[in-house]
Amino acid sequence: MSGLFGTLDIAARGLLVTQNGIRVTSHNTANVETPGYTRQRQLLTAAPAIPHPAGAIGTGVEQQGIQRVSDELLHRQFVSADARAAAFGVEANALDVVQELFNEQSGPGLGARISALYDAFEDVASATTPGAPVERGSLRTAAQSLIDAFRGVDAELRRALKDADRSAVALLDSINGLARDIAALNRAIVREEAVAPANDLRDRRDALVRELAKKVEISSFEQSDGSVVVMVARGLALVEGTTARSLVAQTDLANPFDPTVSRILFDLGPTQADVSDDLGGGELGGHLQVRDQLVPDAIRELDVLAYNLAAQVNAVHQLGVGRDGSTGDFFAAPAQVEDAARDLALAPAILASPDAIAAGLTSDPGDNRNALALAALRTTATPFYLPGDPPGPPTGAARTALDHHGFLVGDLGERARVAAGAHDVQARVLGELEARRESMSGVSLDEEMIKLIRLESAYQANGRVIATIQTLLDALVQLV
Repeated sequence: MSGLFGTLDIAARGLLVTQNGIRVTSHNTANVETPGYTRQRQLLTAAPAIPHPAGAIGTGVEQQGIQRVSDELLHRQFVSADARAAAFGVEANALDVVQELFNEQSGPGLGARISALYDAFEDVASATTPGAPVERGSLRTAAQSLIDAFRGVDAELRRALKDADRSAVALLDSINGLARDIAALNRAIVREEAVAPANDLRDRRDALVRELAKKVEISSFEQSDGSVVVMVARGLALVEGTTARSLVAQTDLANPFDPTVSRILFDLGPTQADVSDDLGGGELGGHLQVRDQLVPDAIRELDVLAYNLAAQVNAVHQLGVGRDGSTGDFFAAPAQVEDAARDLALAPAILASPDAIAAGLTSDPGDNRNALALAALRTTATPFYLPGDPPGPPTGAARTALDHHGFLVGDLGERARVAAGAHDVQARVLGELEARRESMSGVSLDEEMIKLIRLESAYQANGRVIATIQTLLDALVQLV
């Protein structure tokens, strides 16, 4: 179309496109505080020109669409950083709890009670009263206090393990719900984008994907129809198009620490796949890391300490004779390294009478030679038994019980420091990503106001063109 009516069509199209531009700007401005909102922009192009001998004649402007100003690579970086930050946060908090169990600053801990046991052996050795009846009673009390401390720390660690399991299982409903919501948005987006881009729905879906990444480590990609596939461990599709699968819990009767904890299974419908060992990130992965590695490691280190302390004391105690003429162990001999802290106890004879304490190499009340040897264990390093060693020889390095306790405390402190540092690093990474996203996709009121002024001018100009054409048409009608 050419002539005045063609020009009128160009101006009318310009008015319509400008109106749409004002709507886009208004939409951006209204959502300036909306979490996860991605700024939108109008995509314009020149309309196809009309061939003419004097040269192609333009036909105005066309709107190609309304585009989200987003970066898929940045979104994937967010998903990865969200998962890592959540996992490190859970681990750092758990390590703080575990570390506190071995903290000697808030009160006498294991280290102080081990030292108290050696002090009690020395008191028996240096007693001036024949047979040291008072000192023997104090020694038995110190030993029982140490046993109670071992059992108490072990119980708290097992409670922390169970708490981590409960937290992991509790996350499954939230994870499965998010998967269903993403699948529902996939359906809506595919339906809407058969007509036009579903920008706001995509924002909502991206926000849900990020929320899911905080719960469990995922990866995702978009399919040609606009739907996304969200995968968890081993590339299993938790969401695929409009289909959402589930993670479920199943009691792990074979767990060596607590047969009531659960394995996490991926529900494939007719079959289920155990993915407990493959969920490395997100809150779920963090809780599983705490439950399956961090706390079990601490329990076994505590077992190593309890077993070797009992073995060292018993080895020396067996060389002596009690005031009642008895011989034997001081602690009930642990059957194995595993669970030694939980099962630590005094030998029945010692529990029945402090006279069974083998302070001497003979039953002479004045003989304190074996008590001196027992007290010397404070500084006597011997090879340590490790899990799986008994009944064979010890395979661990030579150290004292106090040395191993110090190693355990130092190792927990270092792991807590590393986890806290990693969490802080991820928090900074997220902050930097947020700044990049805000720069690229966030709404700037200043920019939107500048756009609005330009659109207002364009609207007025197109209106002026229409008014001019109207005047010319009126003149033409009068001429006719």
